[in-house]
Amino acid sequence: MNSDRFVAEKLAVDTSDHVLDMGCGVGGTSVYLAKTYGCRVTGITVSRVQREQAAEYAAASGVRHLTQFEVMDYTAMTFRDATFTKAFTQESSNYALDKRELLREAHRVLAPGGCYVSLDAFQRRDPRPGKEETSLSRVLRGWACAGLERFDRYRAFAGEVGLAVVESGDLSPRTARSSRAIWRRHVFLYPLASLARCLGLVPAEFLWHFQASIGQKDMYCTTDCLLMFGYLVARKPQSDVQPASADDRDQNAERGAAADQRRM
Repeated sequence: MNSDRFVAEKLAVDTSDHVLDMGCGVGGTSVYLAKTYGCRVTGITVSRVQREQAAEYAAASGVRHLTQFEVMDYTAMTFRDATFTKAFTQESSNYALDKRELLREAHRVLAPGGCYVSLDAFQRRDPRPGKEETSLSRVLRGWACAGLERFDRYRAFAGEVGLAVVESGDLSPRTARSSRAIWRRHVFLYPLASLARCLGLVPAEFLWHFQASIGQKDMYCTTDCLLMFGYLVARKPQSDVQPASADDRDQNAERGAAADQRRM
């Protein structure tokens, strides 16, 4: 499954769009969208190193003029209201401590009629106490992830902030092959990784990543599995234009000033 193409198709990207990549990492999907569709893309990440790598990748790919990368928290963005026509989180939403705030901010920065897509790992249900709970904690530790949201709750949160969910689904059957391939590779290399850790050649986080890559298969690929790879497509209603309060106007003015300062 090509995740970048899937996101682009669900967003229905075209050359007129200004797309927000919420959690862009090193810029892979941002560059793909700009290069394939000729749209403008702004990517945000909390890592300055990733921001620099993304900018370098965009320049090397010939789309520097279409892309912009910034260090920013996607639950507290400084963009003006209604800045973007499309926005998405691809394997990044679960790093948000407050998923409602992420969705609320996505709604705020989208223009009326704009589209938001989420493609990520979710929980189908709450973990059972004991072994399943422990296994999930180990996987989350290896992913350096604060916690996965239950898919039904994430859908509900989207509605609460004013986004209209128009499509959603479970892509786990399409990603099972990749999940098993990741498991096989890390099981094969785990003895070497463990030895490297014992010798002090790699940090503990390196081994935790291996453990998560091994543990994720049983969470995705078994009967009544806990996790799913889900997607959600939501729109900001065309009529969603509300009078701003004085506080809202002040905050938007501050965001606008911050945005103007970044461009200087």
